[in-house]
Amino acid sequence: FLRFVECQTLLLAPICPHLSEHIWQKISPHLDDSKRTSSIMHAKWPESKAPDEMLIRSALFLDDLIHRIRTGMTPKKIKKSSSAPPIYKRAKVFVCVRLPEWQRIALDVLVRSYDEANNEFPADLDKRVASALPPELKKIMKKVMPFVGMVRDAALSKGGAALDRSQRVDECKVLEDNMEFILKQLGLEHIEVIDAMDEASVLENEQALAGDAVPGRPSFLFFES
Repeated sequence: FLRFVECQTLLLAPICPHLSEHIWQKISPHLDDSKRTSSIMHAKWPESKAPDEMLIRSALFLDDLIHRIRTGMTPKKIKKSSSAPPIYKRAKVFVCVRLPEWQRIALDVLVRSYDEANNEFPADLDKRVASALPPELKKIMKKVMPFVGMVRDAALSKGGAALDRSQRVDECKVLEDNMEFILKQLGLEHIEVIDAMDEASVLENEQALAGDAVPGRPSFLFFES
């Protein structure tokens, strides 16, 4: 906390020198000798470390998932004569731990097709992906193309790093490490995190929903009890 106050006070000093000086006099005695000064005017500008890209990705993933789950739990327009909206107590979250074959193929095409110098994809990207899929997978094109569009847009926005599979967020670990926070944010009692491709854990009536999970966008299901 002291480090936070120190940095914020130094950053605020050029704009609010008097307030910053007052705060500095309060915190300076508690700082290390190398940072302690008689006035904030003599203090050094705070130094920052290189940002932790994986931590940032994990935070964005968690924020997006909580938003999507909360939106899914919120009922649509309710008619006056309808019953009270459901109150959910638990949920299942299906995480894409391992890439299914169609996703691996699509990603390979995206990587080969990406022009990093110009940050662009060819106009016939969809056709390239379709032609790379074996006949037995062409029946799921309605699932493939939204995935291709999502990854393409991420690459155009963030560069080639979005196509680097080695930089994937460990979604299960992020969810497990932050479970208490997630439950509190959503008002749920329990969330079960499931590998979307684990046939032993996915019930028969959940297979279609689990199959909708893609890297960075788990699918989920709610229960009232």
